[in-house]
Order: sequence, then structure tokens, then C-alpha cells
Amino acid sequence: MTFSTRPLARVSIACAAAALTLSACSGKGSTGGPTTPTPSASASASTSAEATPAPGEWMLEDLKVGAKVPKEDLERLFPKWEVPEPPATLTVLSEQGAKDAALYFDTLIDTSMAERKPDYFNRIDSGDCNNCDAVRAATTTAENKKWHYAPAEIHEVTADPAPRGNAYGVKISRTNPLSIRLGDSDTTVKELLKDTDSTSYYVVGFIDGQWVPGFVKLDHLPW
Repeated sequence: MTFSTRPLARVSIACAAAALTLSACSGKGSTGGPTTPTPSASASASTSAEATPAPGEWMLEDLKVGAKVPKEDLERLFPKWEVPEPPATLTVLSEQGAKDAALYFDTLIDTSMAERKPDYFNRIDSGDCNNCDAVRAATTTAENKKWHYAPAEIHEVTADPAPRGNAYGVKISRTNPLSIRLGDSDTTVKELLKDTDSTSYYVVGFIDGQWVPGFVKLDHLPW
């Protein structure tokens, strides 16, 4: 199997990003950054009349808009995310390799958002990504710092080959089971999103012996 040269691969990624994102993101717009999904369920701002759990006894089902959650319970209910390991197929030129790479990129971006660690992007951004800088910058915004996330449930990963070159457009269908937004200066829940269906779009290209992102479009962030 003969791999394309780096200049040609870059052109292929650029062409794929232009062509595949137009078809993948039709009707959604292509802002190059996270967009607000339509939640399947959203908590109202009413204050619960139920008894408040004691510190150390909070459960996920106790989280409601208006609830002031002890910090130690937040840390237990939303533990630190483990940084994912790259898949073995990251260096395999195949459709499955492209799918696995996009899923790895998606999980790493989720981890970066949850942990407010923009440097995680350095593990996947080879300089050929059209808009990774914008997504990376979103990890440390004041708004993102207010949110806590539960890991997504992945339903389906599909891939469409680029018209030419070693590139694919990959679509990841997923559900975010729980996201909460806290207040500016305390641990009061201001917003709660449950079972939010969303889609991530990636254009990935095979450059220098491995898959790299060429374009990222995220619908799964709540802001």
C-alpha cells in the first residue's frame, strides 16, 4: 500500500473538510466551534421541596436546579476523567482506523473540556486541523469552568470516504446523560441537562503514518 506524501495529504484533508462538512453539517451551520444542542430533558428552575441530603450522601438523582451541592459531593459525583489511550488502529490506514481515531479525538476533547486541560489537544493536533485552536480555547472559558459533565454514551460511528486522498468524514451519534452548570461563585446548580442527544463531526486524514483531525464540529456542549 502506498501512502500519499504530506503536501498531498494536507490538500486531501482540506478538500475533505470543505466537501464532507458541508454534507455532514447541512442545516446545522458550520461555526467551527461548539454549538448548543436541544436537550431532550431540562430541569426547571423550581426549588425542590424534598429533604436536602447530608454532606457525603448526595446521589446523581438528588441534583436539581437550585440545589446547593457540597464540594466534596460534586467531586465524588463527577470524578476526574482519565485521559484516553490512542487506539492501536491510529496508525492503520483503513475505514475502521478512521472511525477509531475520530472516537479517540472525541473522547480526548471531552476529557479536555471536563478537566479544563487545553494541552490535551497537543496530543492530536498536528497543525493540519482547520479549527482545533478555537475548540481548544473553549476549554478554559469562564463559561466552561461552570459546567460538570458525565461521560457520553456512544450509539453509532459512521464514516464516508473523501473524494480523493486518505481522508474520511466521520459522524459520531451520542447521548450526554448528565451535565450541570453551577453558579458563578458557589456550588448551586443553575442548569441541568439530562439525556441530551448530539452529534460530533470529524474530518480525519492519514498523514505521516497516522490519523490526524482536519476539522471538528461539536454539537454536544451545552453552551
